[in-house]
Amino acid sequence: MSYEYFNKLNYTMSNEDSELEYKLLKEGTNHVLSIAGSGSRVIPLLAKGPKRISICDYSNEQLALTATRIETVKQLTHPEFLAFWGYKEMLPELRKSIFESLTLPLNFHEIMTKIFTEHNWNSLLYIGKYEKMLMSLSSITRKVMGKHILILSAFEDHNEFLEYLYTKFPKYRWGFLIAIFGNSTMFNALLYKGNHPKKNIKGSYSSYYKSMFSRLFQFLIPKESFFLQMLFFGKVIFIEGAPFEADKNIFSDMKEAAKSCQIDYYDGDLFENLEKIEQKIDFVSFSDILSYFPENLEKVYLQKIKPYLTEGAITVHRYYFRVNKDLDISGFNQTTDQHSLLIDKEKTQIYIIDTYEKENE
Repeated sequence: MSYEYFNKLNYTMSNEDSELEYKLLKEGTNHVLSIAGSGSRVIPLLAKGPKRISICDYSNEQLALTATRIETVKQLTHPEFLAFWGYKEMLPELRKSIFESLTLPLNFHEIMTKIFTEHNWNSLLYIGKYEKMLMSLSSITRKVMGKHILILSAFEDHNEFLEYLYTKFPKYRWGFLIAIFGNSTMFNALLYKGNHPKKNIKGSYSSYYKSMFSRLFQFLIPKESFFLQMLFFGKVIFIEGAPFEADKNIFSDMKEAAKSCQIDYYDGDLFENLEKIEQKIDFVSFSDILSYFPENLEKVYLQKIKPYLTEGAITVHRYYFRVNKDLDISGFNQTTDQHSLLIDKEKTQIYIIDTYEKENE
């Protein structure tokens, strides 16, 4: 498997709405397996009180970032957590002082010290390759959309927003912008460096993005989606639309569970690490790594992980332009339709999402 896209610090905020996985995870689950990403996709799962979380990533930087996020949940108040990560303001000197008080494994401490030092102890929220790409796109968006960006940022009522879309939204400008978003060559240059997933779904890239935004606009105003905020404004300016990790309603649950949950970190290939994880797994959050699997793996990955899952284990699959169409699901039930209402309200709509449960043997 090629991991070139996942090298180093690819994500520092979030590219997924982890509220979906949070709602799919059962309270008090014994063992969760999750891809790390920035950690933003992992820590909301703590709020459901799992007894153990195994976190895997090919990048040690992403694992270190995740471990740091978990430690800040343990030790900080909710306002401090928001400020430390950059959702609110914090002086670099205070951020450094807080970091030095955190309890981290030595290798993670060294990695994060280097990253923070390189950025003068400022917020890390927008320094990932993915976040920088969205910020670059936002500068294009603002130039194309002009004054309409300010109009988009002002909506409080969804019905008023929909009326604006139908009557006053600059459709020609938006169409031009969609054509830009649909330029896979540009995305390769900005982010993927030649490792963009090989598309195997019907339709053009532009039609994919047109449909994605249509779904988002049907149930969200821009300030309610961190993805739309990043794309329109270049940063999260409305905390109510921040990634789910910032939700005040789950913070105390995350904090309480983090004190007792067994948390283990595994670097490298997910499947090579499975043998190191002794306890069987009840819930798997794959992230979108599935679209980057080589052909010899994308059809059989469920079978490779099946021996390590408990009966009834839930697996959450995200695909980006490339769906594992010939996936061997022997021993699994597809449950996507059962969760369609949750999937339809995922706050990025970037991904095609499936869920499977392991059958009783």
